[in-house]
Amino acid sequence: DNESQLAGVGPYLFSGEQVQSQHPSFVLVPKVEDVNGQWASDDDDRLSINLLTVLEILDALEEEFSIDAQRLYVLGGSLGGAGTWDLLTKRPERFAAFVPYAAPIRWAWLQRGRLPTVMPAAAAALRGKSFWFLYGENDANFGLKPWWDELALYIRAAGGDPKFTEYVNGEHVIGTCVFTEPDLIRWLYSHRRDDEE
Repeated sequence: DNESQLAGVGPYLFSGEQVQSQHPSFVLVPKVEDVNGQWASDDDDRLSINLLTVLEILDALEEEFSIDAQRLYVLGGSLGGAGTWDLLTKRPERFAAFVPYAAPIRWAWLQRGRLPTVMPAAAAALRGKSFWFLYGENDANFGLKPWWDELALYIRAAGGDPKFTEYVNGEHVIGTCVFTEPDLIRWLYSHRRDDEE
């Protein structure tokens, strides 16, 4: 089906009257083709076929509708969060801001034995980018706190100032926390791609 992904609190928030009245926008909520599908690629440079398809959909929408290409935003949690990180580190020039939550950067996560070399590369890819990472302190799926604490140190050492929110005692399912974050809408819609260049 192409409807179950619309039931979450995020799509409801962004397509709702309050946000649309202040920030008229298109809301695209793609879904991987099969239940075992992945948004992120294990490759350090290439995007997954699923994310390439999303970029093709964006191209088609921009041709058909009046869409401000300077104000494209990416949000995603868990598998979608890994995909958000992938776009942030591999195709940052297309988007104005990113909100990954409840997920690590996939290529760093899958190659923990290479963390000393992966972390500086990830920090360099993230420096100067507009992103807000949100995670639960007790996320049992990924153990995000130690991973993020280390990556944040590398980003700061590279001259960056990472924006993040840690939900104390939070676990993996934090969508309600993320989408009721008081400053999320204002922060997201305040970004334009040409501001980041």
